[in-house]
Amino acid sequence: MAALRWILVFVFGISVTVAILVRSSGYTGLSSENGRYFVEYRSERIETTQAEYRNLKVKSRIASGAMTTTFCSLALIILIESLRHEYRPKRMRRHE
Repeated sequence: MAALRWILVFVFGISVTVAILVRSSGYTGLSSENGRYFVEYRSERIETTQAEYRNLKVKSRIASGAMTTTFCSLALIILIESLRHEYRPKRMRRHE
């Protein structure tokens, strides 16, 4: 059980790092209309090339996967810790 906890902590740390590094370009949105490609930086909309648009779209999917992994691993860590606390023998519990 301890190994599983450490693996989940490791996965959590790696996925947070990947999400931050991939998403650090600062763009907030992507869109395409009538064969033209746009990148939204904060509140400004900038036209871009198709290659850059596709590159940012791939990075966006990677960041989404990393954030999904982050939240799932965090939920599993919390679940494992709550189960570990709940099912300890009575003699090991401190404040009951």
